[in-house]
Amino acid sequence: MSFGAALKQARESQGLTTQDVALRTKIRGDYLRALEDGNTSLLPERTFARSYLQRYARELSPASAPQAAPDFTIPPPTDFKEVTHALDPRRDGRPRGP
Repeated sequence: MSFGAALKQARESQGLTTQDVALRTKIRGDYLRALEDGNTSLLPERTFARSYLQRYARELSPASAPQAAPDFTIPPPTDFKEVTHALDPRRDGRPRGP
């Protein structure tokens, strides 16, 4: 069973909605659904996504939190220029600097 399916099963067995968990964990509902679906492309950068996964697992079952993250991987970006351009608030392609 994938980590996402295990999270969804645990949440549903407790009678919780993703909105319930979002309110408890302060994690956006669309991120919770992405974790359950295993859709890592909808998640923020790796550090935050891993933290969200651990917090989500801890909320559902404190004992399951350490085991939830080992199989969780987010592929690294393929083109650093694309990533930095996407993060540039101006998004005009000009180099950042003073």
